[in-house]
Amino acid sequence: MSDWILVRLARDGTQPAGWVVVSAAGELIDAHAATDAAGLASAAAGRRVALVVPGTDVLQLAATLPAGNESRLAQIVPYALEDQVSEDLDSLHFAIGQALAGPGSRLCVDVVNRALLQRWLAVPEALGLVAQAVYADSELLPLLPGHISAWIEEDNLTLRVPGCRPLVLPASDPAFALELALANDAGALQASHLNVYVTSQDWARHAATYEALRPRVASLKVQLLSGGILPLLGAQLVGAGAINLLQGGYTPVRTGGPTWRTWRLAAGLAAALLGVHLVASGLQIKRLGAQEQALDAGIQQAFAQALPGQIAGTSARKRMEQRLVQLRAAAPESGSLLSLLSALSRAHAAAPGTRIEALSYRKGSIDMKVTGPDAQSLERMNQSLRGAGLTSELASGSARGQHYEGRLQLRSGS
Repeated sequence: MSDWILVRLARDGTQPAGWVVVSAAGELIDAHAATDAAGLASAAAGRRVALVVPGTDVLQLAATLPAGNESRLAQIVPYALEDQVSEDLDSLHFAIGQALAGPGSRLCVDVVNRALLQRWLAVPEALGLVAQAVYADSELLPLLPGHISAWIEEDNLTLRVPGCRPLVLPASDPAFALELALANDAGALQASHLNVYVTSQDWARHAATYEALRPRVASLKVQLLSGGILPLLGAQLVGAGAINLLQGGYTPVRTGGPTWRTWRLAAGLAAALLGVHLVASGLQIKRLGAQEQALDAGIQQAFAQALPGQIAGTSARKRMEQRLVQLRAAAPESGSLLSLLSALSRAHAAAPGTRIEALSYRKGSIDMKVTGPDAQSLERMNQSLRGAGLTSELASGSARGQHYEGRLQLRSGS
């Protein structure tokens, strides 16, 4: 196997921001911060090309799906995650990864806009290169058992928690981000070992905020990235189990290959093994038939839940699409979960002393229980959300000992 060259794209996705060379065994060979096209094309000669794209542009979810082969799962995934995305399903690309560690059988799924993915792939194509893989940078952040990995870059904070998908939130409020990632479990937070990866420039901006977390966690370790984040991500390329976005129609066509002599030898071996293949094909067909029946049952169940009282037949996909069009025409577009959480993080920072005790999200709206030192602190949070163009209502409030407790309802203003 040839080495990899891992190319990180700039935030706007239009040009390379640097690259590293990684051996087939996962060892870091070389790193370059330069972005000249000639140097990159020369370094990529004879190597497999992988792109690292901003995790802020990739929605990282988990879905509970029936067991089956990749082609059948690819048909079910968009409908299983429809309530968690705000864009039209036809404009999105879904890439399926490994099962998520922990209880249940949830599969990791990355979602990205198709037009954006095409723009990313156009960068190596302009240099005469073909990308063999595309990874979100948040997927390659190191994750150690019993530790929480935090990467600060400019105004973004990327968190990786064992058993959870990566989470990207504003870097200005790490306490809120950790509470959200750990589902407000104060005990889990106190037992956590927090590893922070950051450049010296970004640490100078955020040091005070993150040093304040030390009393709330078991330990806090800061690793300054003198060479930037890319060498750290490159070290995780092999064996990290990250989701390659190039699946389905985006699967790259393999280039190069064996010489003619090697091909003739392979053809001779294939002819010799043809008899074995014919014998094994019967067993394979039987096994695939059993898998197909299980997947068909899953599709029938999903169809029955979406269209109760109807029979799926052979046009299930078309009828599901027609029903989705009708539902979108009859109801307003749901708000984005990430945009609501971003606005909530800023409002939380604008109201010191407030704390989110419980939070639930459904179809573009968030319902939460909030406590603060007084009623004015909750009202400041409410006004901050309204100032962000959202619809925010302080539904109720009452004094609870030394704190004031209220229920806040938030939804998109559009």
